[in-house]
Order: sequence, then structure tokens, then C-alpha cells
Amino acid sequence: MRKLLLMVLLLCEVVSGAAEEKNLIRNGGFEELSADKFPKYWYVLDEGGKNGDNWRKHTIQVGCDPNIVRSGSYSGTLQHSASDYGRWVMLRQDLKLPSGEYVIAGYVTWRGKSFARPCVALHLIDGDGGVDHPLVLQLWNKNTPDDWVYFWKKFTVSDKVRTVGVNILATDGPVQAYVDDVGVYRLEDAPPPPEEAVQTPVTIPAAAGHPKVTGLEKSEHFGLFKNEDGVWYLTSPEGEGFFDLGVNHCSYPVKNSWWDQMDPVRGEAVRSRWPERADWNEWATTQLKKWGFSSLGAWSFVDLYGTAGRKGLGHWTICDLNNAGSGRYLLKSPTGAVVPVGGTSRMADPFDPEWREEAAQQIAGVIAGEKEFGRERIGIFPENEISLGVVPLYAYSWTPAARRAMAGWLEKKYGSIDALNQAWSSDGHKFEWKDFAAVVASPPDLAQMQNHGAFLKDMEAFEDFLVETYVKTVIDLIRKQDPDALICSPRLPGERLCDYAPLRHFRHFDIIAVNSYGGRNYSDRQLRDLKKIHEVTGRPILITEWTVSGTDENEQAERARIYMDMVKQLSNLPFVIGMHWQMWFRPTASGGNNYGLIDRSEEPYPEFSDVIGTFQTESFRK
Repeated sequence: MRKLLLMVLLLCEVVSGAAEEKNLIRNGGFEELSADKFPKYWYVLDEGGKNGDNWRKHTIQVGCDPNIVRSGSYSGTLQHSASDYGRWVMLRQDLKLPSGEYVIAGYVTWRGKSFARPCVALHLIDGDGGVDHPLVLQLWNKNTPDDWVYFWKKFTVSDKVRTVGVNILATDGPVQAYVDDVGVYRLEDAPPPPEEAVQTPVTIPAAAGHPKVTGLEKSEHFGLFKNEDGVWYLTSPEGEGFFDLGVNHCSYPVKNSWWDQMDPVRGEAVRSRWPERADWNEWATTQLKKWGFSSLGAWSFVDLYGTAGRKGLGHWTICDLNNAGSGRYLLKSPTGAVVPVGGTSRMADPFDPEWREEAAQQIAGVIAGEKEFGRERIGIFPENEISLGVVPLYAYSWTPAARRAMAGWLEKKYGSIDALNQAWSSDGHKFEWKDFAAVVASPPDLAQMQNHGAFLKDMEAFEDFLVETYVKTVIDLIRKQDPDALICSPRLPGERLCDYAPLRHFRHFDIIAVNSYGGRNYSDRQLRDLKKIHEVTGRPILITEWTVSGTDENEQAERARIYMDMVKQLSNLPFVIGMHWQMWFRPTASGGNNYGLIDRSEEPYPEFSDVIGTFQTESFRK
């Protein structure tokens, strides 16, 4: 599957002759062409700068298309193949707009599949050359459009803005994107919005869901329970059903550790106040318990587990399996390029017996390091965000073990090499391989085969088989080391994989882990996509990263309000079993807004932590 980032900036529908006259974009319908068939008033911006030609060195196509149009004779188009991953190019037009309110709207369609969800964004350039991006608008939520998709959005230009950049940008193929009837209007001249563009207030439940359940069967380990109303719960060894509220990165900042390097000021403050780690462990776990949390999330220090367990806090383990063997077994393209990062982690070759051995040893080491705290372990994550749905995974299934697996898979499907040659051949490509080993030894050019139906279907089917193999292999490796632990899926990078066909194999995991950042609330789209992930897999969902940012000096009361609203939203979904806050600390000084529970001096924010502590204790712990 493919990653497409399509930033269509300031697109507008031309719904009538009157509206067209008030369109502030020139040649928004792409009907006026230069002698070389390039749309007038637009220019190319790529990695080489304005009017750059880097894109011409690759298989990217930029300009107009006469075949896929909404109106008139042409549409604007940007087309990428699989070999163009990581490169970008845009059509651009600059506008000088006085301050005021404006509308962007327009039509877009595409071919290929995208899980990054194309978006609309603005470049507002001030007099000093600074660029602001105040608007990000999701364009669509489907893999393949039925027709042209219409969108509409209002935005504001301030007195400081000197230029509004109108960009149509595509990156990370393969995908073919088309736009038509592009424009910008003053608000009073704008075409009407579609029904879905009329914003309705986000509904926030009055109270949190998932109240604690007691009287369940006791056990030696944590488990899962679904009540008669279809509401999922985690269950404790003591026989209580609970909604898990965890915190990631709960760790003492040992000198020169990652946690210390994130903010040396905080590191010095903590070590000065608590020279002994055990004393900080006692203080930190007391705070977590006071604030109504129930677990230590991923990347928390092992030596915290014992103190946490004595206070009734469980912990979650992460194994980082794709890096077993120091990354020697990552999937690669025919030219040796590794799978692009689609989250934080590349994907290993599940067919490689040496990787399986290295991964088994890595799991054994992690489990052994936590041996005395095994009863407090709630579950295990095999990996953080892996690169599924970024580009076609089959384009990187060319490591030696994966090649052998593909040859065997193709032979099982076709039976004879003549049958495969016939299926894959066409007027432009005739294949005469002698055996299946030859097919994978010298595969066809993937970029040239993108429109070849039989080949693509086989490659996508093999990708499905590869993902299934990865899932079953990971589960088997973990089960051998810990037969009782809840095994989570790799933590998905957002909800975008809800339409990824191989996601159905994740049904073999006990829990689906999703890193999902909602901003100031969870949108209807995010909630729908989470529900779809649950429906596809049949498994409960654990939100493994989420946050509400602010500043060290203020906004803490507002953060608390937003925090509580977002917990109410997700805890009222029957298939969500918990939320893990990202993270214990993250000061503004270390980059980005603060989304920690404490400040740089390791002091809690009372306007935030005390408020959410009361809310969580009342909602989930009584």
C-alpha cells in the first residue's frame, strides 16, 4: 500500500459563471496551457527550488491530464511511482490577498492507494519570509474514490501575511493525483459548503465510561473480559475489570541516559533532589497512584516495576523486535533499500530464520530482566510503529529469505512457470522465465508493472501473506517465553491503517495497540476509524500514545479540561480498554510544547494533575 501526502492548498469549486469570475486563482481549471502543455500561471517547486527540474530526473509527472477531468478538457496532475518514495514536487501559484476571511474548496480524485490521507494546508508567508501553516484539512477517508471528492474550508488572512502560497503537492508514490476547478474566494463570494463541511460541535459525554467491575474470576495474570453489553475490560489477577490509564516513559534520568539527554536541566534537578533512584521511584509511583493511573506504559525503567507493583500499578513491556540483530534482517528492495519509516520502526523479514532466532533471544532477554515482576506485567508490545501501509511492502520483499518465500508462494499458486509467464505477460511485457527461482532472482521492474493487473494482484496477495506470517511468527515467539501474557499488536501509527487489507490478520493478537493523537478532541473521523479497526480485527483497542500539549507557565487548567473530555470520549467506546499518556515529562525546552505531567523541576502542575487525579479516581477507581 502506498503513502501519499497530497497537500492541495487553496482549491475551490467553480459552481457557476458568476463564481468563476470571483475566483482568485488564475487558471484553476487548468485549461490554459503553455506551448509545452504546462498550465499557465503555475510553476514547479521541488527539492531544487523554484522552477526546479529535479523531478524530471525521476518518474514523477507534473502538469495537465486530458483523460481524467471533472470539467473542461484538462485537470492538474501529479503522478509518482514506487521508485519516487521520499521525493516531492509541487505545482505552485502565489496570491497577494488583503486581510479577511476566505474559502478554499475544490475537487480531487486519485488512482492508487493511500493511507497517509491527503490533506489541505496553507502557506501564509509574512513580510520577513516566515511561513505559517495554520490549516490542515483531511480530504478523504477512503482508499479509492468513487468519483471526484469535493471539499470546502474557511480560513483567515491577517494583516501580517504578504503572500498566500497555493501548492498542489504529492510525495511518496506510487499514486496518481488529479485536481480540477481550483480556486480561492472571499467568504461572501464562496460557493456553498457540502453537507460534510458544515462543522457540528464535537459531542463530549457527560461522564466517563468503563466504571470498575468487581467480582470477576481471580487469576494468576491479567486478562480480558467482555460483558453482556459488549463492553471490553482488562482484568486484574484480583478479579477486577478496569479501564487502563497508563503513562509512558516513567523513568529516573540516570546521567547520560536518553531521559537525561531529553532535558539535562530536569535530569540535574531530579538527581539533586533524589540522589537515590529508589527514593524517586517511591515518590513517582505514589503520584501516579494519587492521580488515578493504573499502569506504567512503554519505555519505563524496569527498576520501577517492583515499587509500582506494590502500589497496585501494572506495567507494559515493549520488545523492539524489528531491530533484533541490529537491523541486519530488515526488508529491502531489489536494489537494497530498506523499507521507509512509516512510524518509528522499519520491518524485519519474517521469513528469515536468523531473524527469528535473534528475535527469540531478544524476547527472552527482556522477559528475564523482568522475571521477578512477571505477575505485574499486563501485556507485551512486540514493536512500536512499523512501516505498514507506507509504500507497497511487496516492493521491499526482496531479501534472500523473502525471495525464497515468494518463489514458493508463486509456485503453489500457479503450479507451472508457463502459467505464471502467461498471466504476467502483456503486449508490452513478455516473460519467459525457466523456473520460479528465476522470477525472484531477476524480478520485473516494479515501476513499469504498476498498471499490470495480474502482477499487482499477486504482489498484493504476497504482501498479505507476508504480514500474516509476521503476525503469527511474532505471537509464537512471545508465547514461547510467556504463555500467559496478553500480546498486543505492534503499536499502529494512528488510525490510518483501518483500510489496510492485511490488517485483518491482526485479529490473532489479544489487543490492537494504536498511537492516536487527537489534538483538542477526537474527531468523528478518528472515532469511526478506530471502530473500523475493531470491526476488522474483532479485538479491543488500547490507545498507546496520546497527549494534550501546553506550556510550562500556563494553560494547565485548560489542559485538564481537554484531557478529561478526551478520556470521556474514548472510555465511552465499548471496544477501547485504556489510554496511555505520552508521557511522564516533556518540557518545552526539549522541543515542542510540553506534554508532561511534571515541569522541569519535577514538580507537578496542580491545576492539571490534581484535577485529572480527582476525575480519574472518581470515574475509574471507586
